[in-house]
Amino acid sequence: MPNKSLSSAELRSTLVKAPDSEPRAAPPKGVFRLPAGAQALREGFEDARRLQRQLANAFSPREAEAPTPEHVPPPTEAPAKQAVVDDGAPKAESKLGRYLKITAMVVLAAVFGWRPLSALLTPSSVEAVVNARAIVLRAPIDGVVTAAPSPWSSWSAEIPAPVFRIENKTADRARLDDLNGERRRLVDQQSNAAIDLDRARADKAKLENRLQRFLEGRQLQLQARIDAAKVQIDSAKTRVDVTTQQEAVYEKLYKASDTPRSEFQRTRLAKADAQNAQSAAEKELRQTSVELEALKAGRYLGDDYNDVPASAQRLDDIDQRIRELESRQRAADLEVANIVKRIEDETARLGALTVADVALPKVGRVWEALVAEGEYVSRGQPLIRLLDCSTPEVTATVGESAYNQLHVGGHAKFWPAAGGPGLEGVIENLTGAADASGNFAIAPSSLRKDVRHVTVRVPEMGGAAGCEVGRDGLLTFEGDAADTAAIAATVDSFGPGLRK
Repeated sequence: MPNKSLSSAELRSTLVKAPDSEPRAAPPKGVFRLPAGAQALREGFEDARRLQRQLANAFSPREAEAPTPEHVPPPTEAPAKQAVVDDGAPKAESKLGRYLKITAMVVLAAVFGWRPLSALLTPSSVEAVVNARAIVLRAPIDGVVTAAPSPWSSWSAEIPAPVFRIENKTADRARLDDLNGERRRLVDQQSNAAIDLDRARADKAKLENRLQRFLEGRQLQLQARIDAAKVQIDSAKTRVDVTTQQEAVYEKLYKASDTPRSEFQRTRLAKADAQNAQSAAEKELRQTSVELEALKAGRYLGDDYNDVPASAQRLDDIDQRIRELESRQRAADLEVANIVKRIEDETARLGALTVADVALPKVGRVWEALVAEGEYVSRGQPLIRLLDCSTPEVTATVGESAYNQLHVGGHAKFWPAAGGPGLEGVIENLTGAADASGNFAIAPSSLRKDVRHVTVRVPEMGGAAGCEVGRDGLLTFEGDAADTAAIAATVDSFGPGLRK
């Protein structure tokens, strides 16, 4: 059969399909199963041998396609010319071609076999599953569930969370009714105090007007008395002057004996009366001026012991009454404000006992609905189990050798079994043979392929992907950049089968 050369595309197709060309059979029951790391290494060696056989078939088609002894055709006599040609082929060229084929085969095996081998030698998980924390929400009040999320509800930053509402229409309102009655009583007192205060202020305004008119009249009266006193003083001064002149005349006549003594005495008495009238008028002027100045200063001077007019006295009483009413109104205002605040607090408390909206996380999904709409619940009763998808995590089990290389805070990468790029993560907890702490939706103890548990937080798997609880994949624990590149290339080349 003549030699057959393969194109680069056919060779690449043969190499990519090589791992899946011979499916592995599952081991029968009762047969010893190798640990995960040894099993992976053994499968890698088998893949390398299978790749070597494929390369040998590709570069030596004559040997690969040699018929089996059962199908060997009967010998025929070959033409003498062909026998001569075959016997004359130079042996050096045959050896050189074989060496070149062997060298190419070794190079290709090293290039294409190193990546799967490095991926198999990288620490990885035996079993890994997407997980999330389960939150149990309880009823804050007694009542009937009027709105609840559907059992398949899920929400995120783009999709608003559903409403979970409980209503209790039989809440006790006795305390609120008592406070409302007390408020009405205090408001009535406040209104009465305001009315009395307005009346007192109106009476005060009237008394102030009356007193003002009295003051104006009293000032006019005193001013008139002052004017009259001044006139009396002027008249008295004139009389004094006249009587003084008469006294001088009658004194001369009396000395000359031209007039009787009685006339002289009469003129002297008239002068004395005029002087006394002038002095009395001056005193009256001073007294009236003092009263006027005191009245202008707000002091009341009278002829009797009571120096304050009745209107001013009543005005003082009204002022005292107004001060009392203002104090009472301030107290009523404070009591009303206090009772209004108490009513607001009681209304808020009653509202919280009447209608309650159960708070849901920002990103989540219903894991288990424990009650339905229309069902009566008691305070503290479990309502629903939710998945908190804001912090997605991956729980996994690893072998002993891989577990001993890990540490909390180390880097890891999760490769979903459904395909796609690897997601960066951080090792959050290493619990070994003990079950991982935390209320996980899927208990880590359900992963039974190994007993060493690892919890990895994967922030990149947020949103809807964070709620894909139960999906499995592969966890690889990164060393250097070369190992990471080799793992990514191997996973992309061999497909989802390597992640399982």
